[in-house]
This record gives sequence, structure tokens and C-alpha cells, in this order.
Amino acid sequence: MSFAEIMVHAQKDDPEMQFLAGLAYDRGDRGVNADPKMAAYWYERSKHLTDT
Repeated sequence: MSFAEIMVHAQKDDPEMQFLAGLAYDRGDRGVNADPKMAAYWYERSKHLTDT
């Protein structure tokens, strides 16, 4: 799955896709540069949805 496809689902509040977005930013893979702040944002957003 491409990063663009992941982001479509992540922005629709799919916690699994949000985690994958965080992972992509964390590792700098799937064609995106590593960005710790964006990784933290998506990890936190994913966690928030699974905690409810």
C-alpha cells in the first residue's frame, strides 16, 4: 500500500492506517522523509482512537 493510500484512510480516522502513517514517518520509508514530530502526531492520534 502506498503512503498516499495510507493517508487517505488515516485522515478518515482509521487507527491502523494512522499507526502505519506514524511508522512511515518514524522510519522514513514509503517515500517520505523521517519526521519525528509527524510520527508522534500520527501515533498519538491512533492511540487516542483505540483508547475510546
